[in-house]
Amino acid sequence: MDAMTENIKRKEERKSHADIVFSTNNLVKAFGGQVILNDISFNIRKGEVVLLRGENGSGKTTLVNILTGNLEPDRGEIHININGDKEVFIWPRPWWKEINPLDHFTPERLAWEGIGRVWQDIRLFPTMTALENVVVASPEQSGENPVLALFSKKAKKENRQNTKKSSEWLSMLGLGDRLDSSCDKISLGQMKRVAIARAIQAGAKILFLDEPLSGLDKEGISEVMGYLETLAKKNSITLVIVEHVFNIPTVLKLANTVWTLSNGKLMINKSDETIDDKTKEVNPF
Repeated sequence: MDAMTENIKRKEERKSHADIVFSTNNLVKAFGGQVILNDISFNIRKGEVVLLRGENGSGKTTLVNILTGNLEPDRGEIHININGDKEVFIWPRPWWKEINPLDHFTPERLAWEGIGRVWQDIRLFPTMTALENVVVASPEQSGENPVLALFSKKAKKENRQNTKKSSEWLSMLGLGDRLDSSCDKISLGQMKRVAIARAIQAGAKILFLDEPLSGLDKEGISEVMGYLETLAKKNSITLVIVEHVFNIPTVLKLANTVWTLSNGKLMINKSDETIDDKTKEVNPF
């Protein structure tokens, strides 16, 4: 191998490593002595779209709960490098980290790092408008202080900026004409898009989506998939999608990586290795 080829290879390796925004090493989780997750290791890259699949009870929800800070593993490591500030969490955690109130592994902590989640049951504020549901998620709002909200020009300026940005996200997701609609008066597909916009407004660069296509008709599925493609390809939002078996072929059209959980182990494939190009059929598990 000549010097030029070697330099090109090194640059490609550095770039590939720099694109990694989230990784785990040997995660283990057990309940009552039963191992649910066994030595789970992976890398997630910026703008990647991952499909997470597996049989009911395979541990998909447990894995997502750990990756979003809702549950701690028994052993292993999580490395986060989304906004340029590297964070490393290692288990078992030493006792002095447990007494540090600023160093706990929580959903709030991971949200600050750029990790968001859209739940299957959506969890919007039903009597607030679509726009209000998104604006309220804006981080570091001075207006959260009642005094500043009433008297600070900075807080009012921030609110205008947050409202503008929230409106832009909703418009990009096809909801520009529903900004002032109460969230208990819009369709399920529209509610799912509001939840996605809210997570991104909160600063999510990696977005975990729990069955985003469930309950939608053919048109709704097509719309949501189109918007997810825009987020991944034009906005470099990394997506990890957990979806029902019947919608897996649809998600595979967008996903470039497939995680399959089985017997506590995680198998990782590129999507073109799991789909037959002629029939577009896939073994769901």
